Amino acid sequence: MEGFIIFTRRMHACIFTWLFAMLLFIPQISTAQTVTENTQMAFGGASAPGTGSVTVILGLNDSITGGTADLAGAGTVTTGDYKIGKGGINGNVLIDIDVTDTTTTTGLSLTSFTGTYDGNPITFPATNQPNPGVSGKILRVGATLNITSAVTPGVGINPTFDITVTAVP
Repeated sequence: MEGFIIFTRRMHACIFTWLFAMLLFIPQISTAQTVTENTQMAFGGASAPGTGSVTVILGLNDSITGGTADLAGAGTVTTGDYKIGKGGINGNVLIDIDVTDTTTTTGLSLTSFTGTYDGNPITFPATNQPNPGVSGKILRVGATLNITSAVTPGVGINPTFDITVTAVP
């Protein structure tokens, strides 16, 4: 029985040492961060051309800043506005932000994403950005919308994209 007690004490010492090392050396990073849409990106009255292709460049101040599309009957134009929340980020962990086109409609695509994070200009992917903190920070996104005549008539001009926020270990 004495051998069993010594073995058990050694096991406890090893387990305690292992747990201490894990807590000391593994950074407390994050679970998923939150991204909440405040304002949906909108390109006005853009429509498919009869032939060829057109572009619409959406700036960061709710305005069309260029492109070749005829927007005579333009509708609402808004820059995408998103709040990045802390989620499970602990401490002074930095974040990476990326925006990628996920449009599946034939003849539509988004390119040349532009942005600001907490009022500061960024390019994507934006690496080592400040932690959004408890109150969160605002991400504004503009892009170039590419429309070709391959878009089926009557199909809405509804491009899609993903915003990915990753904690930097």
